[in-house]
Amino acid sequence: MAGTHHSKPYAHGQSRDIGGATLTARGPFGGETITVDCAKGHPDNPFADDELTANFAANVKLAGWSAAQARDASTYLLALDRQHNLAPLYAALAAPVIDARR
Repeated sequence: MAGTHHSKPYAHGQSRDIGGATLTARGPFGGETITVDCAKGHPDNPFADDELTANFAANVKLAGWSAAQARDASTYLLALDRQHNLAPLYAALAAPVIDARR
């Protein structure tokens, strides 16, 4: 299987801003080309809160977090600018990481 990837500057971004990409994949299944002018997560195409929460949950699951822990942390982090106590954040950051892939 072979594939190619080409990045291009996002037309509305600064010259160093790579916000778009074209991905071409070819293999026994045929070929497919996908072009995105402004990638999801780029400041001009931000994640919605539910997309960000789902992405966060998928990533912290790899560290052994439960769905409830991910949900609680997401709720806390999405409101970080309104938090009066950052101790829970510091405690979460200091907790040992468990690699759930092992």
